[in-house]
Amino acid sequence: MIDIKTKAGLWYWSEQFMKRLNDRTTRNGERQLSESTKRGYLSALRCLKLFVRMECGDGDLTLERVDKGFFERYTLFLQNRKYKANTVAQYIGAVVAVVHWLDKEERDKCDTTKWHCGKSEVDSIYLTEAELGLLLATEFKDASLKETRDWFVAQAYMGCRYSDLEQLAMATASQLRTGYLEYRQQKTLRRVVIPLHPIVLHIINNNEWRMPKLPRLLIYNKRLKQMARIAGLNRPVAVTEIRGGKRISKVKRQWELVTSHTARRSFATNMFRLGIPTQTIMAVTGHRSERTFMRYIRLSEQEQAETMKMYWQKKA
Repeated sequence: MIDIKTKAGLWYWSEQFMKRLNDRTTRNGERQLSESTKRGYLSALRCLKLFVRMECGDGDLTLERVDKGFFERYTLFLQNRKYKANTVAQYIGAVVAVVHWLDKEERDKCDTTKWHCGKSEVDSIYLTEAELGLLLATEFKDASLKETRDWFVAQAYMGCRYSDLEQLAMATASQLRTGYLEYRQQKTLRRVVIPLHPIVLHIINNNEWRMPKLPRLLIYNKRLKQMARIAGLNRPVAVTEIRGGKRISKVKRQWELVTSHTARRSFATNMFRLGIPTQTIMAVTGHRSERTFMRYIRLSEQEQAETMKMYWQKKA
């Protein structure tokens, strides 16, 4: 903890917090923060800087003013910038993290006890195995879209995050021919063993046992939407979000909602529908909590009923 005792305000301490992100660990102390978590803090605290300047000009916001009134004003500031409810909650959470990081003498000057920022349920889709088959059957004239399709379908049968896809690219042919891929997840450092689905092995074999270069995430997500649109994933999807403090409902096409994380949700949901035990699926995805894992399951009421009927038929 910092030795300097000053009357520095919220932004000063936020800057010190950011300078020490590389030294911070997760709440349980098991590992250092992931790069994506660090980027999230940096984005959130850059926004805080704008708010502090708006309130204090060239000055700083004293810790005594970090209270319920600050929470309400900062929340309104974020909502007026049209941020989604979950982004508002994330940015408020970053301020709370800074406050909790302070030593007791400084922390006791703040009052975050009555801060509550609700999150909205994320409207996320998954692709069925039939839809994944449609992607495989589609001929893409653009080689980059074909490569993107191969990465996405492989990811949808491996259940991994985008940040771990590089493990597939680095694996040797001899390792892949064992039918398993073992690595430590970049985000959690948890060791997982991925069984390579026959479709994944088929994709690797078509690429002569060496996957193409993985595009950066921004490019990957952009190409995924192009790929899904060309493949005809046009089903209308009702989407609801809270933005700027207002609930907004709209209808989008399925291809507009496809991202790298859709693959991970597709794996979890499709394996769940097959009746594979939850704990077995979690061992592959790396989830520690069943509650967190179940957020990935995206079944409609009809699909839930069909899944139960399929289970009965297997037991018959």
